[in-house]
Amino acid sequence: MKLFNHTTTGILILSALMIVVTCGCQRQERTSQPEKTKPTEKKPAAAITKPAKEMAEPRPNIEKPGAVRQPVVKKDKPESVTPLSPSTILVKVNDATITQGDVDKEMANMQTMMTNRGMPSGQINSMLSELQPQIIEGLITQILLKKECEDKKIKVSDEEAKKEIDKIIANLPEKLSLNDILKQSGLTKEMFEKDVKEQLKLEKLLDVSEPTDKELKAYYDENKAQYFEIPETVLARHILIATKETDDKAAKDAKKEKAGNLRKQLTDGADFEKLAEENSDCPSKRMGGKLPPFGRGQMVAEFEDAAFSMKDNEISPVVETKFGFHVIEKLKHNKPKTLTYNEVKDRIAAIIKGKALQEKISSYIQDLKKKAKVTYVHGTPPNAGMMFPQGMPSAAPSEKPKSK
Repeated sequence: MKLFNHTTTGILILSALMIVVTCGCQRQERTSQPEKTKPTEKKPAAAITKPAKEMAEPRPNIEKPGAVRQPVVKKDKPESVTPLSPSTILVKVNDATITQGDVDKEMANMQTMMTNRGMPSGQINSMLSELQPQIIEGLITQILLKKECEDKKIKVSDEEAKKEIDKIIANLPEKLSLNDILKQSGLTKEMFEKDVKEQLKLEKLLDVSEPTDKELKAYYDENKAQYFEIPETVLARHILIATKETDDKAAKDAKKEKAGNLRKQLTDGADFEKLAEENSDCPSKRMGGKLPPFGRGQMVAEFEDAAFSMKDNEISPVVETKFGFHVIEKLKHNKPKTLTYNEVKDRIAAIIKGKALQEKISSYIQDLKKKAKVTYVHGTPPNAGMMFPQGMPSAAPSEKPKSK
């Protein structure tokens, strides 16, 4: 069994994911955005969000440990390089080996995750071409951490993993399921359950303990105004029929008519999720059109005005924005509120533990690598000082967690 078998670097990726999930999907509006496209294509770059920072392209939650040259077979003509066979050994780590087949498997997993996140194929291919060096370094780390866990007899039972998963589910935002979160992250349920176990192993290995009540309360008091005073938000789902800058009047009229026909089907009782999955041009179609909770100022004006003016469970008329034609269903209007300490203490515990893990992991891995015998059979090691993950994601609480 390999640790973190579907990640690139394998370091703290699940930690960051679990913090975000447990905190209620921090800044979720970025995880449901449509795929980034070339300006000339004018596909919806953010479905309904404003340009600027709201349109920032969501990137997979991976660390970048630094530049590592890819394994290559030297030829006179680089463009005709012959791919290495799966059995080719790339790196030896003590008595273990990393083959091209191991790397290919990780690359396939990464491709699946990116595809599940709604990233366009062109961008996926571009990113994958740069990921192999990171994957190799991640596999080295996996081998070393696995050996450490075996030597120290660190295990996580199914009961421990289930308890952790139940805690995560209990702290999800209202009307968002674990399945929604997994779709946003590109993970399967099996991947997530396996990663929960490996995350708990890391916590045991690095002796990351549960924070005290005093620490939890101090964090709440220090961050109450910034993170736990929740503004007015709307929970909605939509179907987008995207338009292009090159569309003439006839093309736009046809798309508006399609949106109108879909609206009629919905008002006649059709299944919203099914129609969204089959027709929407927004990646939120993977979740039946459901968007993360959003406040004022986060969406383009036409969409925001419609969503905030509707009644709960109401279907909107066709709404036109610069991205196309939308049919919106408002699921719930959330009034502003201040979350109590008891409502968020479990999430705060996850944040504090995540930070503690981040602080310990880099130096721990550094020490493991210094002691290990690592031989690069194909390719060369990374530059000194650039072998380890930098710039872990910040652990900020949600702006819309679920009240208990």
